[in-house]
Amino acid sequence: MPSGKQILLAELQHLSQMRLTKQQLSDATERFRAGLLLQESTAASAWPTVERVAWIEQLEGIQGPGLIKENIYLADLVNALKNEANIPDAVKKRYPDISLRAYRSGLHVIWLLLTQLYYQDGLSSVENNGDLDKDEAEKLITGYIDKLKHYREDTEKHIGGSVESAESEI
Repeated sequence: MPSGKQILLAELQHLSQMRLTKQQLSDATERFRAGLLLQESTAASAWPTVERVAWIEQLEGIQGPGLIKENIYLADLVNALKNEANIPDAVKKRYPDISLRAYRSGLHVIWLLLTQLYYQDGLSSVENNGDLDKDEAEKLITGYIDKLKHYREDTEKHIGGSVESAESEI
């Protein structure tokens, strides 16, 4: 039997790589919600939570997870948080040693992961309808592992400036 995680990831992979009609968006919302419930083991709090989310198209040509009534992409919520000037008190209380840079870096990665769930018309030509060339993907991963090694050896030379200026972009 597949796990809730496997089902949810399969649905997300499928939905994020194809443009949907308005009717398909409705069907996608139901599949997305069902996948979330399967992943959460249907805790009592999960039901009202999944009713608040949907597969939305707030901007023409961009479809993905969002808040249904507010028509806000989930990635936009995280993006707003990562641009805050300060770490929220609840986070500081739980993780007193976290720096603002570490906090923003963590939220940036969460935002980056969330944005991968969105279908975008502008990126459809490079996504090959969801078909992944595994050999080419492996070459790219291996190449970037090598680039990470070079970055660690001489950070400023690798990124063409100081680490502080590069981190200020996050």
